[in-house]
Amino acid sequence: MSQFPEEPLSESAADGSGYFPAFPGLKLGENRYEVIRKLGYGPRSSVWLALDAQDDRYIALKILTVHATNQANYELEVLKMIQRRGLDDLPSLQCHFIQNSAHGEHLCIGLAVLGTSLEDLRLSSPTKTLPVHIVQKAVASIMVPLLELHKLSLIHGAVTGDNIRFFIGNNKGDIESRLAQLPPCKIEKVVAINGVEYPVVRSQPITHGYDWNETQSSFVNCSLYLSNVGHGIIMLYTKCYNYVALRPPETIIETSYDSKVDIWMLGCAVYQLLTGDPLVLPEKTEDEGDHLAWIQAMVQDRFKRELAIRSPVRECFFAEDGFFIEDIPEDTLESRFASSGMPNITPDQTRGAVQFLERCLVLDPADRPTIAELKSHPWLRPGFACSCVFRSIPPLLADHPLQPLSKMDLRPQLQALPTELLDEIVISIPLHSAPSTILSLILTSRVFYTNLYPRHLYSRVILRDERRTSQAITNIFENPNLGRHVKGIHILYNPTREPKCPLNVTDGVEGLITLGLLPSLQSFTFHAQAGWNGYGQNVYGGFSQNFFGNIIKKCPLLSEFVLSGPEDSFFTPLAYDLGMSVLKDSKTLKTLGLDFCNTTLGTTSGFDIVAGNGRLLSFTLNSLSLSFGSCSKLPCISPILRLHFPNLKRLTLASFCLSDTAEAMSFWRRHPTLQTLSLPSDNPGQPLFSNDINQGFLPNLVHLEADLNEVAALAPIIHQLTRLCVRRSIAKEFPILLQRVFPDGQSRIRSLEIEGALKRSQIPNPLAFSDYILSIAKIIPALEEFGLTCRNLSMQLFFESLLEDRVQGLQLMRRLYIGYRDYHVHSEESRGRYLALVTNLSAQKWESLDSVTDISNRYDYPYTVANVVRNEEGKATWVEVGKGNGMQIGYENSPFGSIPGSG
Repeated sequence: MSQFPEEPLSESAADGSGYFPAFPGLKLGENRYEVIRKLGYGPRSSVWLALDAQDDRYIALKILTVHATNQANYELEVLKMIQRRGLDDLPSLQCHFIQNSAHGEHLCIGLAVLGTSLEDLRLSSPTKTLPVHIVQKAVASIMVPLLELHKLSLIHGAVTGDNIRFFIGNNKGDIESRLAQLPPCKIEKVVAINGVEYPVVRSQPITHGYDWNETQSSFVNCSLYLSNVGHGIIMLYTKCYNYVALRPPETIIETSYDSKVDIWMLGCAVYQLLTGDPLVLPEKTEDEGDHLAWIQAMVQDRFKRELAIRSPVRECFFAEDGFFIEDIPEDTLESRFASSGMPNITPDQTRGAVQFLERCLVLDPADRPTIAELKSHPWLRPGFACSCVFRSIPPLLADHPLQPLSKMDLRPQLQALPTELLDEIVISIPLHSAPSTILSLILTSRVFYTNLYPRHLYSRVILRDERRTSQAITNIFENPNLGRHVKGIHILYNPTREPKCPLNVTDGVEGLITLGLLPSLQSFTFHAQAGWNGYGQNVYGGFSQNFFGNIIKKCPLLSEFVLSGPEDSFFTPLAYDLGMSVLKDSKTLKTLGLDFCNTTLGTTSGFDIVAGNGRLLSFTLNSLSLSFGSCSKLPCISPILRLHFPNLKRLTLASFCLSDTAEAMSFWRRHPTLQTLSLPSDNPGQPLFSNDINQGFLPNLVHLEADLNEVAALAPIIHQLTRLCVRRSIAKEFPILLQRVFPDGQSRIRSLEIEGALKRSQIPNPLAFSDYILSIAKIIPALEEFGLTCRNLSMQLFFESLLEDRVQGLQLMRRLYIGYRDYHVHSEESRGRYLALVTNLSAQKWESLDSVTDISNRYDYPYTVANVVRNEEGKATWVEVGKGNGMQIGYENSPFGSIPGSG
């Protein structure tokens, strides 16, 4: 925009602009704010000094262009987050509203009034450099703001001299005295927009009164401010850098990055403020290879091979052995300093500055310091010492993991518990979190170590990937004594194309059982994910035809057997005499789960074998899970419904059809002991329930998963549920049903999961989904966990709807699970970034929220989860993105949460 002395008012939003045509005297925001003068403008907005008539104060009114207003813009949400946290060292949101112009709608954001920038001060110097003490003071002044941003999981993304500004404030008398010393507003020219003429006003920022050559003693009272969070990037969210020369190396080679990018940019800013030159010369930024070569020369270091091979674009910059392929210039940081001719700087100051920059400018972000570490660097001490507003900076919470005092106080009491009671406590830990929790206890004290290792640590083994499974099996082979402690082994197997593990998992599992190395085994779960079927048995093995017989004979205490997700080869043993018929020898089996996913056995021998042998176990089973996968021809469920299971408490049925509703009703009435019921989605046959159900039907049922039509049939007993999963239900019929069941909002439901789709006409309107969520929140306000999947709503619209101000209630919600349409369009990295943003905003809205989990693909386990970390006062401090389980209530005894088919 160099051809314009000021912003191009005539350019529209279609041109990437659409500036608001403001002028002195104009009143905005329903006549509350009067424009006084123009402070400046940039590529996305113009900034105006305005007088707030209601509060009788001045504010800086940032008016975004129409183009910027229409884009995905998180500046306002970030400012709201800062406002809710009461962070005085960051930009303070004074107001916000929408204002119309000839170009369209503009977002207007009111902020505290700031003066010119540190970069303006540098440019006012004849040498285009600043004294060391001014730069030290400036860097020290922005350490607290950067620390607070990073604790909010935010990256500033534009740490430059332009965004370190002198603070003016909101004091009306002080600002008016400054205005009196400035020349009057000046009109540059007049332009026409849609036939109406508007003045182009000259930018005239308020001066701060400091010169570039201020002494340290005279600079002591200045107040510097880190501005412009509009560039703020949610950690793990987006790769966007407007400052090409300041780009950290990880953003060029496209590896993962976090708040450490601000440390790199800070180093670049310090170098330019001291020397007057950019660290990376303009000609070096035209080619990314030259850019990387130059910064390696500056820092006198080379990319680690481990970092190079993680780059998805490594072929552009690195050879196969990981070495950089281009020549490295001979320039160094010290040689650039020496040739810059900085005036009034001593050799000691030069060495100190170089040492500080070497800490900032580290190629591998893992080795780059945090703000908490950097603030103690000796070079910064004069900057802190000369500041009258200096306050000691608390270390990053990440450096000291949160340990609530309540837990610390309880530790001596736990250690004093009798061993028998300690055993009961350990056994009561939910299965999916038992190994990590027990390990944490063992590492806490010698008392726990003595009582829990290895007896409890190896009692419930949960293995979630191929390599760890292979290693665990190897450990038991090498130390058979460990196998005696194993009471449960639960394997989530997702084979990859990586080099094979030293031990084939299926061969290893079968070997442990055949050799009798798991004599105490009570629970066995093997859940193979979708990847198995794509690679085949020849690559990754399968169980032998003797497997079922061996596990019954060699593990006499076996009470739980779950096998799900694999291909035909896993169920081939079922077709032999040594298949399910050997189950008649089992006197202890209480849980059976079989999922014939993607198998031809589902509609052939597999179903016949299960139905024919089910009677052998009918009197011992209390949990039965059967699924016959995505077969085109679904088997009729009648043979199962004819059986009687007098002790049955948990039943899961999927991928069946029903020919007779009366037969199903007879089964339900014979099984009043049922507590958990999961029914097939989109049953193509007859309804599973009749329309004459009354209270007293299935009196012990507390967990239900079913389609909306089945839930409607069970309306008379919904009041007794604590968990409800409703499929095909994002429609007004479900809230109406809930309102009829819970007219006073008194519901026992603590866990609610909803799966479905909006009507096509509702998709473009986020308020339709927001209203749906609000209606649920009003009827069931005491939810602890809420799962919400909308199959035809994009990720962006889903989150916008969720975060609408109109969505209120759910103040007891601890866990939120979300699913949306365009899951596969976004990379895992971008989904994680978006999830971090949403979780941060949600944690401010729902004070009990502990985590948000993305369950868009129910088979992509473990799920991406953003955990909220709170301080002792319960305030959210930051968000950690990692991997986790599905919904918990109703799945306390499931090793992998609510993954379909996982038992």
